[in-house]
Amino acid sequence: MGDRKRSNIDLCKLLLSAAVLDYPEPVLVNWGAEEDENSYVQHLAKVTKVLDYLNSLPSAAPEDLVLIVDGYDVWLQLPPGILISRYHVVTEAANRRLQSRFDPVVLQANDIRQTVLFGPDKLCWPNGDTGERPACWAVSESTLPKHSFGRFAEQTSDAVHQRPRWLNSGTIIGPLAEVQAIFEGTAREIQRNHTTDSDQFYFANLFGAQEYARRHLQKIPLPDPEGSTAPFLEAGDKAEYHIGIDYEYAVFQNLGYSIRDVAWMLYGTSRKTGSVGHNQELKPYRYEMPSDIVSAPSPFLVLSEQLLGRHAVGK
Repeated sequence: MGDRKRSNIDLCKLLLSAAVLDYPEPVLVNWGAEEDENSYVQHLAKVTKVLDYLNSLPSAAPEDLVLIVDGYDVWLQLPPGILISRYHVVTEAANRRLQSRFDPVVLQANDIRQTVLFGPDKLCWPNGDTGERPACWAVSESTLPKHSFGRFAEQTSDAVHQRPRWLNSGTIIGPLAEVQAIFEGTAREIQRNHTTDSDQFYFANLFGAQEYARRHLQKIPLPDPEGSTAPFLEAGDKAEYHIGIDYEYAVFQNLGYSIRDVAWMLYGTSRKTGSVGHNQELKPYRYEMPSDIVSAPSPFLVLSEQLLGRHAVGK
């Protein structure tokens, strides 16, 4: 888990959800550390301290998956096995799209592939609608249908109606080696051009440079829009970081501009069908629970069976 210095109720909710779902013991990076008075040093530490922890892990495990989440605004709802399974499904689908988009020789020569998954955002932030940087304009369109959030998507800049296609740095999952490379590149971004205290700005810049390069390498290259800016890369910099976005919320559900798209579900004893509370606007009111959730064991199932067994023996 990401950089945290002190506890509050939101961090406790995250830790409780991790315990209930039987996640491995979490690591709180930078816990209890004093904040530096220099905002640049403090902000760089949010990235470098996580990187220091990643670098301390065994080098013999570069393919092991790491999950990094913000500490104050994330809850875990998917069991770890389902989260990992969905990560693989999303990643494999993304790589199939890349294979159809690029010539095989170009794909191999530039090592274009997706391995690291970030949460999605409906707005390029910071910068919003006025962002000329590649992180805002060069990224691919969402894989969701065009009018997923209303028929007004093409007529308004309101993020509520937009499909998610931008990077949100609050949730990350991927192989250790690739995640390390992303954090190293982001730390360099901050050192070279510290312009804001948003770590998402710098992660997104890395993603924007990758997507910019891909636009020019694909089978039918795309021109740069008028008034846009190209990414700044120094000699020796790479553009490909294997970053992808969870466009369809299979793994990470971001609530930014999406609060009206989600609702607390009340499921019956069958665990297969559910309804939305009467005070919710979301329709229709009945849903099928995803099959991977239905087949998953309930939280604390083993403990419950042990307690039931003791009770039966006692009788």
